[in-house]
Amino acid sequence: MVEGEYFLSLIVVLLLSLLGNFVYGLPASLVAEGISMKVLRNRRWVSGLIHIGFGALTYFIYPGISLPAVCCSVIFFLWDERMRMDDGS
Repeated sequence: MVEGEYFLSLIVVLLLSLLGNFVYGLPASLVAEGISMKVLRNRRWVSGLIHIGFGALTYFIYPGISLPAVCCSVIFFLWDERMRMDDGS
């Protein structure tokens, strides 16, 4: 039965992460995109730092999830840049 409880716990964590990415990560990415588009040079660096900054900001909200939030923000940034490269922008 332990395997079932582990699987259920994993599903709950993944669903909460997905919810956090949509509720917090998507608006943060839009803000980062808006600010970084105004910077002509080093747009990627500015966008990356803003993404990481929003991930690190979760330390003040709930310190226990700050490291996973920073990891998610880096993945979110990399995925965003990959999508941008596919669009040819």
